[in-house]
Amino acid sequence: MGHQRIDKPSAQPQDELETTLYINQLGGGPNRNQAFVIDTHENLGFGQATVADWSIVAGPELGARIAGRAQGILFQSSHAEPILWTTILNLKFNNETFPGSTLQVMGFLPTDGDWSIIGGTGEFHLARGTISHKVVRDAPGDRLYEIYIHVYYTPKDQNK
Repeated sequence: MGHQRIDKPSAQPQDELETTLYINQLGGGPNRNQAFVIDTHENLGFGQATVADWSIVAGPELGARIAGRAQGILFQSSHAEPILWTTILNLKFNNETFPGSTLQVMGFLPTDGDWSIIGGTGEFHLARGTISHKVVRDAPGDRLYEIYIHVYYTPKDQNK
């Protein structure tokens, strides 16, 4: 078998989106939106797993409009400090601009950091980019992340 040349299709137009949203992580109480599914007795909690169904909200204030859900799983993947949670999330939007569209993200969840956007659906076809996240509220059982999304994608009507 030899090498074959594959003709590449013409480049598709790309759109770019930069926006700031917020993710509300409720670890306790009657409205919690995450749960441990694997608990271990390992040093630093190594091997623990949590499922998440966090709300994505439009602003940092209580009662802000819900823009979608961040759903996925987190694994505590550190044997040593700093403790890092490997995070795999689907950000599903329900707002009027990107209804039903998703971004698939992956990375670590320390207090502040970045996730890679590794794909998308709906309006976010062929998505790639990053999401920077930082904690802006940290109370017992209630953490709010500010997320800055910078994504490139092929608009849905261009991929026919």
